Amino acid sequence: DKIYERLAPVNKQHDLVFVGSLLSGYEMHNYRRDLIIELLDNAINCKVYSAAPDFTIKQKLVYYTFYFLRLFIGKTLLERLFKNSILLYFFNEQVFWKKMQPVLHKPVFGIEMYNCIQNSKMCINVHGGIAGNFAANMRLFEVTGVGTCLITDDKENMTELFVPDKECVTYKDSNDAMLKIKMLLQNPKLVNEIADNGKKKCLEQHNYDVRAKQLHDIIQLFLY
Repeated sequence: DKIYERLAPVNKQHDLVFVGSLLSGYEMHNYRRDLIIELLDNAINCKVYSAAPDFTIKQKLVYYTFYFLRLFIGKTLLERLFKNSILLYFFNEQVFWKKMQPVLHKPVFGIEMYNCIQNSKMCINVHGGIAGNFAANMRLFEVTGVGTCLITDDKENMTELFVPDKECVTYKDSNDAMLKIKMLLQNPKLVNEIADNGKKKCLEQHNYDVRAKQLHDIIQLFLY
């Protein structure tokens, strides 16, 4: 039973989606968070499906206290005075999530997630910091497998998986991502072509039969 056979009819109603976690931390999703904020700052029509934290009353009081304090002393001095403080962390977290509110939707999983991705023309992928310089997450195949144009961060091994600019779109930094997304929004035909090519590559070369053979060959190298 193939996943794409269980999905609802295709309805490309969204320009761009992001689906995933947005946890703060160097080895987590800091770069991912910064990129999405830049999408919003550039007025890119993007929908975000992620779980926002529930802040306590005390944490919300910290936000309003620091908010008014920043108005009087400025952002730079505030960060200097409370550097490495857990209070500043809770303030910045709430600043981030409040900015996300206009585009934020509840997280999606399973078939609902696949339908969500399929119903978008493009899906942006950002590896967590722990991935280092290698493309390694499932989103690469989840997006291409349902026929949506994959926009993903450029990694050392990316060409081993998909052909950039033909089967996916890669970006080197946030500026590069913004330029390419804006270009793609003006070229729907190109978006469709990349999505179709990516789906073909995914279903033909990134399936369990192919992976099982690759794993078998690797094991054989160590046995003989």
